[in-house]
Amino acid sequence: MNFNLILLFWINLIGYNPLFSQNFNWSSITTTPGLGRDDAVSFAINETIYFGTGNHGGFAESNQFYAFNINTNSWKAIAFFPGEPRQYAFAAVSNNKAYVIGGIDWNNIPLNEVWEYNPVTNKWTEKNIFPGANRWKATGFVIEGEIYYGTGRNWSTSFNDFWKYDPIENNWQKLNNLPINPRDEAISFALYNKGYLGLGRDCTDVLKEDVWEYNPSSDQWKFASLFPGGPRWYATSETLNGKGYIGTGEDESGTMFNDWWQFNPIGFSWKKMQNLPGPERRGVTACAIHSNALFLCGGLSSSFERLKRIDQYSEINNNEQTFRAWSTNDYIYVSQLKVNGIIQVFNINGQLVYSKYTDNDHLIISTANWTNGMYVIHYQEKSIKLILL
Repeated sequence: MNFNLILLFWINLIGYNPLFSQNFNWSSITTTPGLGRDDAVSFAINETIYFGTGNHGGFAESNQFYAFNINTNSWKAIAFFPGEPRQYAFAAVSNNKAYVIGGIDWNNIPLNEVWEYNPVTNKWTEKNIFPGANRWKATGFVIEGEIYYGTGRNWSTSFNDFWKYDPIENNWQKLNNLPINPRDEAISFALYNKGYLGLGRDCTDVLKEDVWEYNPSSDQWKFASLFPGGPRWYATSETLNGKGYIGTGEDESGTMFNDWWQFNPIGFSWKKMQNLPGPERRGVTACAIHSNALFLCGGLSSSFERLKRIDQYSEINNNEQTFRAWSTNDYIYVSQLKVNGIIQVFNINGQLVYSKYTDNDHLIISTANWTNGMYVIHYQEKSIKLILL
């Protein structure tokens, strides 16, 4: 039997229903060592959550970082953060290293340093400083290993500028500004090679509910959607399996929230999800372990208690869990990927037309120059068939 016949037989055996039912579950999994804190940073590398900086009614512990391994369910202190104790910093992960940028120190001085953490050596290294104005309450996202960073404020100015940092070259590049009023305390995340930024407070002290999409290939912004939960700041956001999630925060009346919303970038649609367990809160930090769960850490409760809790949000499929794939508008979208895997796409003749290593839980593949017909997507010993029309 030749390879083409084997492939056709294999395709006929493959079935995929993208509408399988899904359950989403919250659980409170642990409490952080030390004091509770808000306006901290968190990040996840492999199977470990890292948590540090922030405000706990003082800054004595602000540059102590802790690491929580989800497999051993245990905490340990990691290398002391060598910068000034701070809150309102921004953190991102690229190539299994973490980067902490900016913030405000305990003397109320806005900051512009960039610190890299290597979990293999357990060391912090100072990198080239951020070339824009010193600031806190800035935000950003990571696309293809590059860190995008902007907005925020200092004591006299709010910002709508945006920048790109290349961790490998250790350099910064100025990008187009957001086409909106400067703002701080916004939410942000990246999905399928696009960035999303919104909410927060603008330079006229108005809380916002708009969400904007950034295209790095054209360096352009466009309006995406209005957040259905209403205007707020001090909210948190993260991604899991190809969807964005936004919740918590505070509105203009000072009311805090524990709501949770799912954002689908395909069509810019929203879905109200199960509320967080525990109190309404603001100043929460979030991170995700790909294809496993996302985690909310710390925060300030509606009774003004600085929290030590970490809540886990998991997606559980009723059917056998596998990756998902669908196509639209010259793209194939793939989600629910395990970390550190190779995606391959074969055409009906068994020829490899696409191959890429990914360490993310979702991926977008351009099909603009592909012919219509049947394709098979292969990943981690599992396969899905798609027909491009």
